[in-house]
Amino acid sequence: MPATMTDDEAAARWCFLNFGFAKTAFEDIAKRANLSRTLLYRIFKDKEDIYRAVFVDWLVSRHPAANQTAKGPGSAYERLLRVCRLVVLEP
Repeated sequence: MPATMTDDEAAARWCFLNFGFAKTAFEDIAKRANLSRTLLYRIFKDKEDIYRAVFVDWLVSRHPAANQTAKGPGSAYERLLRVCRLVVLEP
């Protein structure tokens, strides 16, 4: 998995955030990424595969901040709440 999000993953993330997973079509992602559907299918096997790549990239990008927050000041409960806010509420 690359360390930075590719253009097609960024396009997919935009589509998923704006249309939702169910209403995002492969064609929507292809158009947003300026790729043909055929090329997108060569990179990803299906929409779930794209979603997984976007989600993994998002989690990996959040890991350093979440780790730092978890080791920060406050009770375990307060640190957990801050990590949850960071990971869940800040897309």
